[in-house]
Amino acid sequence: MQNLKQIVMQELSKVDRVKLISHTDCDGICSALLMAKLLQMLHKDFFILFSSPEEASRGKLANLATAGLNLILDIPILEYVEKFKSKVILIDHHEYESLKGSEKLILVHPKLMHIHAYCPTSMLLFLLFDELTPFDYIACIGCIGDGGGKWWSEIIHSSLLKYGLKEGRDEFDNEFGKMAQIIGSAKIYRGVEGVNEVFFELVKARDFPEFRERVKKFHKWYEAVERKLKRLEEEFLKKSEEYKDVELKLFYMRNQGHGITSALATRLSYKYPNSTILICNEKRGKIGISLRRNDGKINLTNLLKHSLFNLRASGGGHTRACGGIINKTDFELFKLNFLRNLREIYGKGKEEDK
Repeated sequence: MQNLKQIVMQELSKVDRVKLISHTDCDGICSALLMAKLLQMLHKDFFILFSSPEEASRGKLANLATAGLNLILDIPILEYVEKFKSKVILIDHHEYESLKGSEKLILVHPKLMHIHAYCPTSMLLFLLFDELTPFDYIACIGCIGDGGGKWWSEIIHSSLLKYGLKEGRDEFDNEFGKMAQIIGSAKIYRGVEGVNEVFFELVKARDFPEFRERVKKFHKWYEAVERKLKRLEEEFLKKSEEYKDVELKLFYMRNQGHGITSALATRLSYKYPNSTILICNEKRGKIGISLRRNDGKINLTNLLKHSLFNLRASGGGHTRACGGIINKTDFELFKLNFLRNLREIYGKGKEEDK
């Protein structure tokens, strides 16, 4: 861990200005806030952009990373790194087949730090840089927002006690969890513009009390997103397809906005932890896919990868949560592949049980 920290610090010492590019979800926003705090301590200027795995797959991220040193947070770019012309430090927790860096790329990943628990990027930064200890609340909020609360419950419990906050029934039922939901609503409510607005408001906060007050400014965004999610959940109950033989619930919707597919899938995965949740959102000839499985019974990343094979598509993520984009014209083939692969997994499971 110290070796990786030293490598990153050495690269930062060579430049006066860094380009930060981070994911638009709660973990990405909190990761950007933590890195901004570190850069301020080091007296480094920075420029911030928010992007997504989808933009990385289309090559847009390679065109954005034009500074002498680019620091990319919580966006899986490893398979596209050959397209980058400038030096990149990638701090990310997504799953990769290989964890090799290059002359252009310095990779910081949980497995390279011998962390085998699910570790969102905000928590990864907190563990890597002890300078970020005063901002433990940001790491906890980002971690909870990305579904990592149960893996890092001791740190979260300690931080809640530190600020005189109570624990609840689950990882979201506490002050950190509520703030994670508010911050996570930014992209759904107002797209990347909303993410920028939240970041530049929260980066001003000097301590937890001030941070909490600044988060409250966006509570109406959360309420609007919550109303929308409840309506979609009602539609899910009426219109979703259920495949009981493979514990799958599939819901197809159209023309929904930024980030809602992922948020709905995550919400439903907590209500149906022993089911595979597949949410599809058709928009402008493409279909966004979000997959969730809270009990960890199936490796969703592998399932998605095999289901997208030979399709013009992109996708990836984690064992319990992943997503992708396919062409609308490929949906029936994708669905056929997905169901076949899922039934093979269950068939093997039954054979092993005999």
